[in-house]
Amino acid sequence: MTASIRDQAEASLTGAVSHLLVELVEKKLSGALRSYLRGRGIPIREETTLEDDQGRTWLVLSIPLADISQLVLELIEKGFSGNIQGINARSFQR
Repeated sequence: MTASIRDQAEASLTGAVSHLLVELVEKKLSGALRSYLRGRGIPIREETTLEDDQGRTWLVLSIPLADISQLVLELIEKGFSGNIQGINARSFQR
């Protein structure tokens, strides 16, 4: 992921939640990811898609967690995508 996609995500979404960034390599990935999060009781506050300078599409989900690193690891372990990253909240409010 280029720095510009992270910058786009940070600029377009609120800093009060963490952001999950997942490259959409398959159409069904976004639905499966939403279902998984819903099953774990993790709400999605905001959702958007962004395109990077290489033409790749990224799903960006805002999630009310102060630190998203454990969720990123969990999703990778569950096989969602090798190209998944997180941006921790700058300020956190529940």
